[in-house]
Parts: sequence; structure tokens; C-alpha cells
Amino acid sequence: MNTPSPNPTKPLILVVDDEPQIQRFLDHALAASGYDTCFAATGQGALEAVATRKPDAMILDLGLPDLNGKEVIETLRAKSNLPIIVFSLDEPGGFRGILSGRGTYTTVKG
Repeated sequence: MNTPSPNPTKPLILVVDDEPQIQRFLDHALAASGYDTCFAATGQGALEAVATRKPDAMILDLGLPDLNGKEVIETLRAKSNLPIIVFSLDEPGGFRGILSGRGTYTTVKG
């Protein structure tokens, strides 16, 4: 069953991160900016949410407990042009080719 955004006038952002505090932060920040959010804590959950919730964009953490972010991106790119924003503590060089101009990466130096 396809579950659209609760408010069809607001874009739906899928947040994929296994840390609840990051999910809460992004939920508040995105809501304050006029977006609806849905969440997945695993790569498999992200793929299922893309199929069922039909988000307008995805914010993806690369360090997930099951699939890594690269696997999620590769699987999605085979069938979707969903905009992806990647959050990572790693250098982005290996992901530039996968994103192929269809996403953004952000690195944070710790």
C-alpha cells in the first residue's frame, strides 16, 4: 500500500539514520522548514520506505547496521532518480561516481 505524505502540499523527506537523536534533530529542523518526514534506521528499511512512501528526497547516513550507504545508493540508482543528500564522516571521493550529479554529499571533520 502506498502511504503518501500526511500533508500532500508539503514535500516528504525520508531520513535514513540509525541514531534517534539525529532523527529527532532532522525531524524538528525539516518540520520548521515546511517538510514532512518519515524515517528508516536501516538500509533495507530505506529501500522499503522509498517504495511505499514515495518521498521527494532522502537524507542518508552511510553508516547503517545492515547495508552500507553505497549499497543503498547503488540499488536506488538502478531504478530511481530520487534526490539523495549524503551525510558521512568519511571522505566523499568514492561516492561521487555513484551520485552522478543526482545527489549531494556533506562531510564533517571530527
